[in-house]
Amino acid sequence: MNNEIETLSESPPLTVTNETLMLKSVFFFAAAREKTGSKEISSFKLPCHSTVEDFLEIISQQYPLLTEILDTVGIAVNEEYVDLEHKLVDGDQIAIIPPISGG
Repeated sequence: MNNEIETLSESPPLTVTNETLMLKSVFFFAAAREKTGSKEISSFKLPCHSTVEDFLEIISQQYPLLTEILDTVGIAVNEEYVDLEHKLVDGDQIAIIPPISGG
């Protein structure tokens, strides 16, 4: 498993306009880390006006194994849980957090 931080020079092509926003980082926890082989992506580009739902569609194209768990994960933006309609802005940090179980 690769625990190094990735820097992506190109994001998947889903540009609606020429304007883009840049996420500061994307963090993967637990099963999400296992599905991607990474704990963090630095600098992820998205089309302007993207929502969390748009981000999940794009990131799952980059990491297809994520689709196996996306219906169960929580998404935090800047350390606060958000819903799928949450609008992303330049510099946001996103965390993909699978459910935690234990006893």
